[in-house]
Amino acid sequence: MLQTHSPLISIVMPSHNSGEYLEVVIRSVLAQTYLHWELLIVDDASTDNTQAVVSRFADERIRYIPAPERLGRPSKVRNLGIRNAKGDFITFMDADDKYMENALEVLLKPLLDNPALNASMAFPYYCDSGLNPLYPQKNIVPLPEGGYQFHPDFRLDWKNICSQRVSFFFCCTMFRKSTIETLGPLDEEFANGEDFVYHVKLLKLGLEKVHVIPTCTYWYRNHPGSITKNPERAFKNLETHVKIVNWLFSQKEIPRELHYLKAHNLSFRFATVAMMLAKMNRRDLARQIISQARNHPEIPFKIWVKYFYKQVIRVNMPFGLMNLYSRYFGNDYRWFNQSSTPKQAQN
Repeated sequence: MLQTHSPLISIVMPSHNSGEYLEVVIRSVLAQTYLHWELLIVDDASTDNTQAVVSRFADERIRYIPAPERLGRPSKVRNLGIRNAKGDFITFMDADDKYMENALEVLLKPLLDNPALNASMAFPYYCDSGLNPLYPQKNIVPLPEGGYQFHPDFRLDWKNICSQRVSFFFCCTMFRKSTIETLGPLDEEFANGEDFVYHVKLLKLGLEKVHVIPTCTYWYRNHPGSITKNPERAFKNLETHVKIVNWLFSQKEIPRELHYLKAHNLSFRFATVAMMLAKMNRRDLARQIISQARNHPEIPFKIWVKYFYKQVIRVNMPFGLMNLYSRYFGNDYRWFNQSSTPKQAQN
């Protein structure tokens, strides 16, 4: 892409004690085919070598922004980064993942081609703790000749959003700065899931004003140290999931005839956390979630059975056998089956 007079992209990256991953992350930004960017590393009171790692990179495009105190919530840290962003476009990344080399170029192009768009979105490729590729996000399907296409059932509409069939990722979304100014800061009330809420607010401005690209731009690392893999925190954050679902179905943009999906959305979120906890051998917490869902006044028994019968099997079989079961039947909530998954994502 021609770099002369190109707009500035601000990349906001919260970091807390992520020093061991930062070099890989920063190098993935330095390797971008699009050159006119600034990387804002917002350090949330780290006690490790975060600042020392950042200082190794003598590039004026990299800005180290220490938080004045421990903020705790990703939404607060991201908001600090947004307030310091100078770019015409803003995107995000986490401190333990990395970009594919053309990520910024791919996300920026539709926004330059169509000034009416508020944002562009792509998808992540999931990796193990060593960033070895596993599989792409569920809304896209690999093509035999390389690249991806949308799954035939993919639609960016309120029905799929309410039923959790469409997933959003901050690190694969690029916003116009003017759009973020319209939306305002991220909601700091939510302990997690603030990215989902922000995407819904974005789509309320017009579904047609968001361009979705059927490709991967981001390597997403799954590892035991991740916030989302902390059993106690995952269990505690279940309350936030309920708050988010209640918020979603209170929005006037959600047609009344779609409110039956609230039970499905709640069940999906409860069951996903229960599945994750079972895989981490925290069956005590998984059983509590299954029980809470069974007694939830807005989840009918028939829907509970649909989402939880596999979780009941999981928490009542030997752990080794459960791992084998998960390997072959683990994609409980994928709303399609991929016939094949390549080992390498197509940039």
